[in-house]
Amino acid sequence: MDILQYFANDPMKLLYLVGGSGGVHYWINQWRYRNRLQVKIVSETYNDLQQDYVTVNLKVECINLGDMVVSLQPLVTVKAFCPEKTKRIFNLNVTSADRVLPPHEPKIIEFSERLGFVFLFTGYRRYRFSVSRGLACNKYVVGPSGQEINWVKYQLGKTLFRIFGIYPSKSK
Repeated sequence: MDILQYFANDPMKLLYLVGGSGGVHYWINQWRYRNRLQVKIVSETYNDLQQDYVTVNLKVECINLGDMVVSLQPLVTVKAFCPEKTKRIFNLNVTSADRVLPPHEPKIIEFSERLGFVFLFTGYRRYRFSVSRGLACNKYVVGPSGQEINWVKYQLGKTLFRIFGIYPSKSK
């Protein structure tokens, strides 16, 4: 009965109840219907090996896990660690004409860029794929083999590499 008396004394406090629950409902819907991106690296090839440069071709399969159509940003940022324990940042440009990702449909998208020859010797790489609206997707790759790993293995391996110089092996 105390609750009824509380609202009977000041009926405007009902707005707190209604507005508060509506606000919670809004944020739950924002989280449930957010745009997410799932990326799988299909292939990574190196062409035109020259004195100082190499052309890196990256083919990925992207799936939009949201309910709205989004567009993939035309640039993929690659953060990599070289054998000298230095961090380098590379950018790959999209070569596919269509970057629009409809909901829940896989699409193959290709990226290509002429990069420094040091890219071939990077030990730990993080590919960051961004969309026009929603959350970006990170893919973690280790060693020259290009094996995908999860975030925990990436952070642990990167830390061991930067402190002790333990370079990843070539085997998968």
